[in-house]
Amino acid sequence: MEKSDYDVHLYNPSGTLVHSEQYYGIDYLEYPADMTGEWKIKIDMFPGWDESKWPDNYYLYGSGTYIFDLELGGDFEAPTIPDSQPDIQPIAQTFIVQNDATSNQDEYAYLAAVPAVNYLESDQRYVAPIVYQGDDTPTHWSGTIDDTTEYLIDDWDTYLS
Repeated sequence: MEKSDYDVHLYNPSGTLVHSEQYYGIDYLEYPADMTGEWKIKIDMFPGWDESKWPDNYYLYGSGTYIFDLELGGDFEAPTIPDSQPDIQPIAQTFIVQNDATSNQDEYAYLAAVPAVNYLESDQRYVAPIVYQGDDTPTHWSGTIDDTTEYLIDDWDTYLS
């Protein structure tokens, strides 16, 4: 899988949850199938679990593509401990860059904000989001860029609370 922040739940043919793991970044799950039958994989990812925010066609929503590869066969050990997510300290602020379709000013503002939203201090990483505002360009999936931005801001506010 190539994207960040998702949970994977693996169910055996009897419907029993046999493995659940949180991932961050590009990770791999190898699990030995110890019985025949129909196995199920449930993947929870963006846009999250708040069903009130889902558009009618939930599966087309998002800000990017996800790539999944499923390979069967081989010998595998059951997973031990999942890779932990980086230890971060959230900064209770959202940096907003106003979209400017007529110049590069917004791009430079975004780059200038990066050191303020992702930095190390005394071996502790501090992180806050940078979002664009004022961009009603339709996405290839559903809604506009501003719709995605609003979802991310709502998610960040929920995380902080």
